[in-house]
Amino acid sequence: MPSEPSAPPHKSSRKPRVFLGVSVMVLVRTLLVLLAGVGLFRLTGSGDPDVPGIRVQLLDSQQNPVACTSTLWFEDAGRSQAGEDSSRLCEQGELVWTDLEAGSYRLVAQAPGKERFERRVQVDFAAIDLGVVVVSDGMRVEGQVVMAEEPVGDALILVEGGRRVQSGPDGRFALDGLPAQDLEFRAAAEGGRGAARFEISKAGEEVFQIQLERGRGQGLLGLRFESRTRGPVVTDLLSGTPASQELERGDLLLEVDGVALLQLAKQEVAQVLAGEVGSVAALKIERAGVVRDVSLKRVAPQTLIDVPPSSAEEVVD
Repeated sequence: MPSEPSAPPHKSSRKPRVFLGVSVMVLVRTLLVLLAGVGLFRLTGSGDPDVPGIRVQLLDSQQNPVACTSTLWFEDAGRSQAGEDSSRLCEQGELVWTDLEAGSYRLVAQAPGKERFERRVQVDFAAIDLGVVVVSDGMRVEGQVVMAEEPVGDALILVEGGRRVQSGPDGRFALDGLPAQDLEFRAAAEGGRGAARFEISKAGEEVFQIQLERGRGQGLLGLRFESRTRGPVVTDLLSGTPASQELERGDLLLEVDGVALLQLAKQEVAQVLAGEVGSVAALKIERAGVVRDVSLKRVAPQTLIDVPPSSAEEVVD
């Protein structure tokens, strides 16, 4: 006799449970992605997690947003570059850059009466949040550049840490937002150079002065340069000079004695390059994409016996 058909197997309830468990996991993951996207959107203005950006918020010691100006420099092969969209004003103390190219950046922000905020950041393929930074109160330094007891106008004053300013016709200058500590000041003008250390313990006791001294004569490195978009570029060299032995036409001048040259005007670069006979200039240059250090000794123009005086006078340094 034919066997009785067996009863259909009982349907297990496990599959709906598994389906429900998978659905819950998918939902949780979706929520996490959305939350991450919201945070990233606040940082970069985009929900795309592959869009790199930088965000930082600056507050004072009372936790109030500060008003500031800032510039984001792109650093490449030892030199800093800033584009049209690199400068920003703080919005409620917040600075945000989006759609950045991967690479190394230097962020500089300055608020009135506050110390300058500076940070180097490596941007890869994700948004970077530097968080909240409390900027300290800075100090104001007023001084005067003199030579032989006479004020020196249009002198370039360089401050430890990278700040710079030019003296007015009466030789006076002022800088705000400096760190409240002892600082080294250097000054250069046509015919003289000098340095002085500002001691915070003596602030206000007397006028802070930087005395320029005339050297044993204006020394020459033996080069001409022109200011280009990338910075000062060597355009000519005097034979028989230290520069002709170490430099080549087309070399990009990045630094002299630790002073970055990109943002300096041509006359300011000449002042930094200038020095007395026998002094050594420590240069950082770029050639064919390679950054290198070069030391050049300044020589007296009269020692260049194979160079007519008129030619030597034409050389900036």
